[in-house]
Amino acid sequence: MTTPTVQNFFEQKAKTGEWRGLYDLNNPSSYPFVIRLKKTIQMLDKIDGKNVCDLGCGTGALIPFVTQSNAQYTGIDFSEEMLSKIRNNENISSSKIKLKHMDFNDAYIEEKFDILVGLGFIEYFEDPNKIIKKCNNIMEKDGTILLSFPNRLCLDFLSIRILTLVRFLLKKVFKIGRNNPRRKMWSYNEALELFDYGEFEIVSIKNYYTNILVYPFTMLFPNLAFKISSLIEKTFLNKLRFLNGGFLVLARKKK
Repeated sequence: MTTPTVQNFFEQKAKTGEWRGLYDLNNPSSYPFVIRLKKTIQMLDKIDGKNVCDLGCGTGALIPFVTQSNAQYTGIDFSEEMLSKIRNNENISSSKIKLKHMDFNDAYIEEKFDILVGLGFIEYFEDPNKIIKKCNNIMEKDGTILLSFPNRLCLDFLSIRILTLVRFLLKKVFKIGRNNPRRKMWSYNEALELFDYGEFEIVSIKNYYTNILVYPFTMLFPNLAFKISSLIEKTFLNKLRFLNGGFLVLARKKK
């Protein structure tokens, strides 16, 4: 199952309202989440009439795109607080969506889906191989899956690892930084091997959150760092894997 530390982290984020704010276009620090969602929608393209399952749906950032496309939406999350934010959102019609409070790792799911989406999802499980197999089992024969992966080999995470002492001082002395739960970081090869193990074939890959002004500048000068990132996202620098904080993989179930 998902660790209590991870579950408690997301419960608290939902209670404070911070998680919903991560997709706020007026908040510069939301940029990595906003660009990830934008590119996810681009990759999914036409989903009219499809049965879509949002794995680790959080506060439902994907819902408007799915419902406006006349697709069926099912959101799964282990955080009841996250799901309650969706239910209490007056801009979301509850008649168009289904929400399931469960730990995907342990839950039995009988329904089959055309599309699975997991943003900020796979990295929090202790056994991702088990999760990818389960994803395959709940998909229709011609189904597709899209997962996001934090890039283990990017410049930003390399800076974080090298500047461990600086990170400690910023957190403890200056109270600057985040206390995120532990998650698995991925290389591109590791992600591709995961899909192969789950019996999926790759359709496309997109990099997201291209940045040259990395940690600790992202903590000290977030507005500047994310502004630069938004300016270079569509340039050739987006093709350089080590400059991207994450990548999205769209895959199809093997016949």
